[in-house]
Amino acid sequence: MKKLFFCLAFTMLFSCSSSHLGKVFYNASSQGQVAPAFVTDSQIESSKKIVPSIAESSYLSDNSFGPSKEFPFVASPKTHSSEVKARDPIIGVFLGPGLQRTMVFLDLFKELQKQGISVHVLSGTGFGNVIAGLMASEVSFGRAEWVLFKFWNKSKNYEAYSKKWYGVLEDIVLKEFDNSDIQSFGRLVFLPSAMNNGKKHFFKIGKPRDIFKKIFFQLERNKRENWFIHFDREVFLKRGVDIIIHVNVLGSEVTLSKPNDFLKKALDKFAMEKKGSLMFNHHDLYFEFLEGEGVSIDSLISRKKWEKDGQAWARRTAKRVRDVIKVWKEKSLKSKDFNGKGR
Repeated sequence: MKKLFFCLAFTMLFSCSSSHLGKVFYNASSQGQVAPAFVTDSQIESSKKIVPSIAESSYLSDNSFGPSKEFPFVASPKTHSSEVKARDPIIGVFLGPGLQRTMVFLDLFKELQKQGISVHVLSGTGFGNVIAGLMASEVSFGRAEWVLFKFWNKSKNYEAYSKKWYGVLEDIVLKEFDNSDIQSFGRLVFLPSAMNNGKKHFFKIGKPRDIFKKIFFQLERNKRENWFIHFDREVFLKRGVDIIIHVNVLGSEVTLSKPNDFLKKALDKFAMEKKGSLMFNHHDLYFEFLEGEGVSIDSLISRKKWEKDGQAWARRTAKRVRDVIKVWKEKSLKSKDFNGKGR
């Protein structure tokens, strides 16, 4: 009888000890579950919390303000290196008029992106205004190209800058901006217009639809041939631009497929005056795409004659811009070193 009593007592004591061990390895969240009498090594390992590793990265897209570069989500540890690095320059681009020839600007922006070059400030005149607005917004290259081809095809029977032509522009192209304001775009854009009083006005806030309506209807009312605004480098400098790029696609004589005396005179006048209006310093760049200039600039078929030449020109131009940026950064770094030694 005594042996039986000691056996029962030993069994109860061992059971309590095992239960206590189970509670050690299982937290309060496992209450209501039956704790095992024995906890193996594998069970201990599986009961531990597994914290997933975080490998997120954030990107500045090419449509955002600032250099298009990847940077880590978690800040890298600070180094105590005394090495001074030159910042990337602020790039500004002015796009000239040219109707369908301005499609080469899309090729240029594609190549600039391939070279890792971000454009921060945009402006233009004529249809260069429209391209500047699209490139400043969040519209992708593919979408912009598709929308513009659709527009040229739908408007091919109308005179450029007429009310019917503008109606197609509004229905197809300008609706891409939705209800956004140009000041909310990823890049800074200012759209110039020639007013009846002979003064320039730069639109830098407002709805794209309203702005382009004012610009293009102003052209229809203004018959004094000063429809297009020349490059104004002061506007860029006031916005902190380091390197200013002016891109032109008009030769000395403009050809139109549909007779339009006022438009032809305005474009010819702009083409003749463009070089005289440029006041460059050593950082400014001027590029011209003149291949196929003998064909009409308002014909969709004409693009086939210069499309490949335009793509090759865009590649050459983007590489030239890359080289100029490299030189600018080297000079900027030397200037910092000189200032540092002079302290």
